[in-house]
Amino acid sequence: MIRVEHWVVAERQGQTAARNMLGRRERFDAVPFFWTEQYDFSLAYIGHAERWDKAELEGQLDRDTRDCTVTYSRGGKKQAAAFVHRDLDGLRAEAELEHEARGARSGVRWRCVRSFWRSRGCGPGSCRLWTPTTTAGRGGTSC
Repeated sequence: MIRVEHWVVAERQGQTAARNMLGRRERFDAVPFFWTEQYDFSLAYIGHAERWDKAELEGQLDRDTRDCTVTYSRGGKKQAAAFVHRDLDGLRAEAELEHEARGARSGVRWRCVRSFWRSRGCGPGSCRLWTPTTTAGRGGTSC
């Protein structure tokens, strides 16, 4: 168990708890993440890499450029990634890690891969960030 202090993670935990109170018996398996924007600096971290044997830097993280991805892997499997000024790459990585974490379950539910995008007008008909995720027996449109 890990502690992630981000309101979206807490929201997802509450949603899972509510479904379990209604008898669904679901495991909370959402991929942890956080993001922050401080002045002209944007950082997102997706996944959880307590230990890793390989960290790869793609791009540059110098004073002027600040545009990169750092991927943390263990045993050849991606555990987590940090994104500096690469929001779309972070969204795609979250969808990929969630797909791997959930495995092959039946049913498809459409949801925005990052809930904070909802407040920016993201919706199934308005952007490519809405993606199908596998969930047990649910359909429809929800986040």
